[in-house]
Amino acid sequence: MSARCTTCAAAAIPPQTTTYKNPDPLLAVPEAADYLGVGIRMVRRLRTARELPAVKVGGLLRFRVSDLEAYLTAARQNGGQP
Repeated sequence: MSARCTTCAAAAIPPQTTTYKNPDPLLAVPEAADYLGVGIRMVRRLRTARELPAVKVGGLLRFRVSDLEAYLTAARQNGGQP
């Protein structure tokens, strides 16, 4: 005999499934460096110079993909200089 919740089965409550699809994911420093094609130190320099916006999650830096794309677009339009 299985231990089933008769209340839930009687009420026909569907099981909870939560799926979050973030259209603008957050990347860690190494992932951001790979995305931009630069080293980790360069990402940290850009952040320190406030050329690359970041957010802190649990005390760790994270970069939005949209911000990285904006940085690359600005760099292309200015001849390599953002």
